[in-house]
Amino acid sequence: MRLGLFGGTFDPPHLGHLILAAECLHQLDLDGVLWILTPNPPHKQGQTISPLENRLAMLQAALGLSLIHISEPTRLLSISYAVFCLKKKQQT
Repeated sequence: MRLGLFGGTFDPPHLGHLILAAECLHQLDLDGVLWILTPNPPHKQGQTISPLENRLAMLQAALGLSLIHISEPTRLLSISYAVFCLKKKQQT
């Protein structure tokens, strides 16, 4: 199975995110795209971002495609990159 990984804050998820994921899905002939919601991204330090639960709800509402999946966010308290979320997920 070929799966694309798309990490981000998604605050809010918008049409650009959806187009990028759909284009990757089709142009790279992927079986699906895993959206990785990053809880506390380093490039957003000092900025106000929506609570994680709200961003997850927005993603769930925005994504109606069956080939696109959302990873359950890991609850990291420190700065987090999408790759750290993947590693944390692997350990559980």
